[in-house]
Amino acid sequence: MTVAYQIARYLEEHPNAADTLDGVAQWWLLRQRYQESRKTVETALAWLVEQGLVTKSTTAGGQEIYSRTPRPHDEQSRQ
Repeated sequence: MTVAYQIARYLEEHPNAADTLDGVAQWWLLRQRYQESRKTVETALAWLVEQGLVTKSTTAGGQEIYSRTPRPHDEQSRQ
């Protein structure tokens, strides 16, 4: 995705946005890349959970935590 496309997409999502060159580079583009990266990571984690390689749990505060799914041999290696 080109930088021009990313800026245009950001402006479509935030039609009242206005910023300096530095602001566009630091905030608009970084935010856009973060959101895209987050979606990619979310998809990957969902697949890993589905495959049984990662376990998702929820804290008392409602935050989702991901960790490696324990394996049968894990318990034996601790003894």
